[in-house]
Amino acid sequence: MTEIQSRPLDDRGKQVMLDVLHRFEAENNALDSHSEEEEENDLAQRLGNVDLNTLDNDTLWEKLSLQERTAFEAMLLQLEHPDQQQDLLDSLGLSPNAYSPWWEAYTPPVSLVQLLGEAEAPSTPSTPSTALPSLADLPRYSDLMPGKDLHPRLVWTTLHIGMTYCYLMRQCLGEPEEDQPNTLHVLEQLSASVLFSKDQPVYTSAAHVAAEIAERVVGLETPSSSSSAACSTSRYSLLVSLCLSDALALLGKPQGLARAISEVWRLLETACAVSCSGREKKRIRLASHKAHFHRAVAGALGKDGEAVLQQSLVMEQQRIEMEQRSFERHQKVAMEALHKLQPKITELS
Repeated sequence: MTEIQSRPLDDRGKQVMLDVLHRFEAENNALDSHSEEEEENDLAQRLGNVDLNTLDNDTLWEKLSLQERTAFEAMLLQLEHPDQQQDLLDSLGLSPNAYSPWWEAYTPPVSLVQLLGEAEAPSTPSTPSTALPSLADLPRYSDLMPGKDLHPRLVWTTLHIGMTYCYLMRQCLGEPEEDQPNTLHVLEQLSASVLFSKDQPVYTSAAHVAAEIAERVVGLETPSSSSSAACSTSRYSLLVSLCLSDALALLGKPQGLARAISEVWRLLETACAVSCSGREKKRIRLASHKAHFHRAVAGALGKDGEAVLQQSLVMEQQRIEMEQRSFERHQKVAMEALHKLQPKITELS
């Protein structure tokens, strides 16, 4: 319960909790002998003048009975599963009208078997897909670094920039030009160790990259927190999963990673052009140069390099899914034990 109370609920989370209240009131109305008017009055008394924008988590949590809290926790678990999220959001009336990222348009799922060449990839629908970002004037890595092979660390920093772009686009609903100060702020925060750093970051895996992006997103969304510990485990896990799935979708598009980083480069060039401060302009210009270089890295990956990245991403997704299934099994056992003890606790009280 402590973990639930400490989770920084957003409007969607609070709406899920309120929906639990409404659902149980509706069920009680069907089972009890109370009139509909009495049930509605009881719900109004419990909720009071609830304002989702100001209501704190503890107050809202206290309004739930044990049964309602259990249902709420189950809904949060359902939100952690990409294949279950949409059904739950639809049932709650919370589906956004939403922005559909270009990298998600008609991207078939990728399995480890396909990446190892043991099965053919499913064919994509013939329906026209969302227009892809331009790849005009993509630099050649061989021109920028003659006679030098790609260093592994460049592959991971390239993936990092791609994941940063995906979060940025989701955060601004695909309109990064609408609020350029916010766009620059997001890029600075998420890419503080890559584009906006003088030091060379060292990443060792897709899991490492996704974990850092998730931590930085948590810091961006909850400025008062210094680490991901302040965020619920479910929120952090959801962010990691989103980073991995977005990266896989990018790699499923023709030069998708290069297109994403080209967009980051374009946004930085625009920010540099409108920057007034000479020092600020120099800092953004350096980040733009790094993005331009990583465009070349992404273009030089080729099918083999992209396949290695995809394999790393899929393996990490599978590891997370196994851990989640194990957690759910243990939680189910714990909840069953709690329900068995509840009658005895009630008798003692």
